[in-house]
Amino acid sequence: MAERVRRARILIIDDGMAALGTALRRALAQEHVLVTVSNAREATALLDDGIQFDLILSDRSDEVDRYDTPVSVVDKPFDPAALRALIRARGWRSA
Repeated sequence: MAERVRRARILIIDDGMAALGTALRRALAQEHVLVTVSNAREATALLDDGIQFDLILSDRSDEVDRYDTPVSVVDKPFDPAALRALIRARGWRSA
């Protein structure tokens, strides 16, 4: 029987740098479920409402690090293969 694949639910905080969110969506959208917000206030509202994510990607972590969700800081330019490897290392597979 084939192993069941679970797509990661990833929250992307773009903080007004549309290029980061666009690049991350381009690299990951076919493999995982992505939700993009434009600032940490929107991210904390989702998290405070109990919406669950497997990973948060942002260019900084200090505004959402109080949650149990792992935060990964993404520096530009980022390596899509390294980002996919990070996600796989956390236990999620591509669809």
